[in-house]
Amino acid sequence: MITLSKTQNVIILSAILLLLTIGVFLGALYYLNEVSTTVAALESEVSSEKNTAEVARALERSLSENAGNITHIDSFFIAPNEEADFIRQIEKIATDSKTDFEISTFGREPIEGNDKFEYALMQATARGTLPNIYQLLTVLETFPKALRLSRVDLEYIPGDPKKPREWRLAFVIRALKIK
Repeated sequence: MITLSKTQNVIILSAILLLLTIGVFLGALYYLNEVSTTVAALESEVSSEKNTAEVARALERSLSENAGNITHIDSFFIAPNEEADFIRQIEKIATDSKTDFEISTFGREPIEGNDKFEYALMQATARGTLPNIYQLLTVLETFPKALRLSRVDLEYIPGDPKKPREWRLAFVIRALKIK
């Protein structure tokens, strides 16, 4: 057997302890690196969640602050299942304008690529004096819904020269309607 001197034993023991210390140190560095990576990922996730929560709160606050404006804007469109009210409003305008009013067709037309809105289409005619027809058009122009008149045709109807001249107005109303 080999006998080592006391100095050699101390050097070997010191070398083993040094290697163990270096191993423990490297293990601790590796562990700290893993923990640091995990902490960074968690910080990023928390920051993202915090930003998402802040955006959601800001959106909620904006919606509540603008609820009146949203309601006002929605009032420009025909609400779902309120076509009858829309028709009654148009008929009332025609009656108030002292015209004979008749709706020949009423229907819906989809808007391509839009799943929230569609068009409500109304084809109608009105008969009356020219000032009454003009009044009808003027009031329709200021109607508080998003609508457009198209295919407007104004025609004079010959009749008794002793009576006021009568005119016939044919037109199509296209109004935006919420589905």
